[in-house]
Amino acid sequence: MRSLSCYATALVTWLATASAVSTYEACNYSYLTQSIDHFDKHNGTFQQRYSVNMEFLKPGGPILLFQGEESDKLDCSNNTILYEWAHELGGMAVSLEHRYFGPSKPFGNASLSNDNFKFLTLDNVMRDAVELIDQLRCNISEAKESKVLVASGSYGGFLAGAFRLNHPETFDAALASAGPVMGFGGISDPESYNWYNWLNRLYQDHSIAASEKIRNTTAYLEQRLASNDTSLLQQELKLCTPVIPGNETQKVALTTILFNVFSIAAELNYPYASPGRTPIATPFFEILNFAVNTTDPMEFLNKVNWMWFKPQGAECIDHEHEVDFLNTFGVPLINSDVFSYITCTYCPMRSAIYSAPGTIFPTQSTTRTVQDGACLQAYNATTLSKSEIETRYHFSPAEVQNSTHIIWSKGEYDPTSAVEPLELPIRTDRHASRTLYAPDVAHREDLFRSNEKDRESTRYLRKLELNIIRGWLRSDE
Repeated sequence: MRSLSCYATALVTWLATASAVSTYEACNYSYLTQSIDHFDKHNGTFQQRYSVNMEFLKPGGPILLFQGEESDKLDCSNNTILYEWAHELGGMAVSLEHRYFGPSKPFGNASLSNDNFKFLTLDNVMRDAVELIDQLRCNISEAKESKVLVASGSYGGFLAGAFRLNHPETFDAALASAGPVMGFGGISDPESYNWYNWLNRLYQDHSIAASEKIRNTTAYLEQRLASNDTSLLQQELKLCTPVIPGNETQKVALTTILFNVFSIAAELNYPYASPGRTPIATPFFEILNFAVNTTDPMEFLNKVNWMWFKPQGAECIDHEHEVDFLNTFGVPLINSDVFSYITCTYCPMRSAIYSAPGTIFPTQSTTRTVQDGACLQAYNATTLSKSEIETRYHFSPAEVQNSTHIIWSKGEYDPTSAVEPLELPIRTDRHASRTLYAPDVAHREDLFRSNEKDRESTRYLRKLELNIIRGWLRSDE
């Protein structure tokens, strides 16, 4: 029997709001009193938002926890695939908002100061989830002996893996969808280039003609910028301001914006528009179509970028404020103010910006010294090295390979798949962790609640994941 230390005031209004909510749109939120720091460096508390659905809960049924990601929009407990799995398994679906996102801010509007950011640590994030599970078990009689699955995607997939690797006493299994746990090294680490290497192969696999158009467009733009032939770029690409000849900072910023869409359109290649993520359905295939049906490279770049930015609300491409522009019109669901701090401290996702020579995309890389220096200047924070992350949080290759009860799911279109564990040993132990590669699936698509437009591959992946998880959570083990 699990030993818990319960305290009656931990859950605020949970009982009144944890009842069945079966409609897709409706959601009742509750709040948990959490320590600002679980390791006694601050004695204050804050209210952390979460959602519980007990519609299908049977005594001993599993707790299916969705860990919130890098967004102010918390996926409701009945709006993820875990709601459907709760029905299948007789469990409860729970969603927990990540500290510092949405209303779950330890210091309210002052939370994003450098001094207050210091309590945004991976250790505190993990302990938040442990505390929620402990209190659910304490306060819900049917859940006192419940096993726990934690699931999340993208950065949340990194968290799901970390929860299982660091707190196996609480989390019996994990579904880490598109969880980046590689690519934390510098420009000398081959893993750091996996993201764009994956994209390079993806475009080539789907269309040699399209990939060559992208390669030729890359070369054409680089030649224009190198020769300072920039006078017409503002008109050709609908830029907010002209590109100043010889200004290397502006050239790099413009190139980053223009080719970023090739990455996010593949990553978020859903069969339907998803507000805050992708403004249109199947954007990757739209790019392939533009590539084979457009002759002029500037017209091609224009079509690709405005396919994305126009429905997001942009009126012109602001290369002078590259970061703000991409944060606003790239994937606006992400709260970049908070996520930037996370990537500057314990989850440095450098691979998303490194492109090696020889791909169809522009070459780009930045030394670790420059990146770490920028983080130190912005947040007065130190970035953990790859070896520190692997050692401190059990992400070493050996520990990942020998782990149990973790599914690392990868989608064909998703370059994040390249920075998940690439292969795990095939072991006879059915409890061994495994990677699942799914053709025709995009970024963390398996975590969405079922949709009539879902591709058959996504339906199959979810079915397989559920079967594996069902076996891992059997009550007789």
